Amino acid sequence: MIGRVATTALITLLCTQVFAQKKMEGVFSYHNTSKGKYALYLPSSFKKGKTLHVVIAFHPFNSLKWNSDSWRDELALFAESNQILLVCPEMGSNWNEQNGNCLDYSKQLILHLLAKYDVKPNCIYALGMGMGANTALKMGIRHRNFVHGLLLISANPKILHLNPTEYAKCFNLPCYIIHGKNDHLQMKHYPLKKALNQAGACTKSNLIDGVGSNFQIKEGTSRLNSAFDWLHNYSCNRPEYVWNENRKIQIVRNVDSPSISINGMEITLSNMKACHAINRIKVYDQQGLLIEVRRQPMKQEVIILPDPGRYVIMLQSSIRNMHFNVETASK
Repeated sequence: MIGRVATTALITLLCTQVFAQKKMEGVFSYHNTSKGKYALYLPSSFKKGKTLHVVIAFHPFNSLKWNSDSWRDELALFAESNQILLVCPEMGSNWNEQNGNCLDYSKQLILHLLAKYDVKPNCIYALGMGMGANTALKMGIRHRNFVHGLLLISANPKILHLNPTEYAKCFNLPCYIIHGKNDHLQMKHYPLKKALNQAGACTKSNLIDGVGSNFQIKEGTSRLNSAFDWLHNYSCNRPEYVWNENRKIQIVRNVDSPSISINGMEITLSNMKACHAINRIKVYDQQGLLIEVRRQPMKQEVIILPDPGRYVIMLQSSIRNMHFNVETASK
């Protein structure tokens, strides 16, 4: 009997230890700044060397309720459901989300944890709620080549004071926007969606009946799962990279884009009519300025780029927008 009790106690202890390994807290310093606290969730499938999705999640601004630990706990079911490595930095009480150092710190924190736990990232996303959503948006803008998609809950773009040039960095960035229908949509939801669409981001939105900004995460996990599924399918079906060594032009395009051929700075788009009935082509330069518009394009269109550099071509249809980049590689 004693042996059986001891065995049971040992199993219970081991199970507790394994479970405790899922939720962790730590501190991390970057560039001699004060050590920042963070909370971490490792999904049940975690093991060293495994490929996982990574989400950095910024908590709302309410120091009486939210901090890195409580936000991690609130999102734990979502993280486990999608087998996500969840990283929640402590934002503090003064909410320094406008500070670029905070965003750089968040990037370095992810890199530090990936190395520490030997995790290979599949895709890296930024998630936030309220002021945290604003931070996630700023993270996507500042580190566009690092973040593959955004999940923004109750974001308020009015207080961000972003200009079109900053929004332009969201070219082809998948952004899933969630607001409650009672959450000042004319001030928050519609301006944000319009700004992102004008910047060429790939947006999808979800308006929730009967709530304002007090969206309940645990009760709404299924909505977050749907949002993440959309982000995953949109951003992790990696664009196709084509390298043309002779002309030093690199094409980055979605799988469902038209066929493309290159002749110097002349780009030919073919099979246009088979691609979701495209009704407009827009060409932007690397500053996000619109330089050409083609309405009701033919089956084949030729675009001559004025100068070497990076361009984004947006193909618009009644169903969705598609994007690809054309850029002259640096020597």
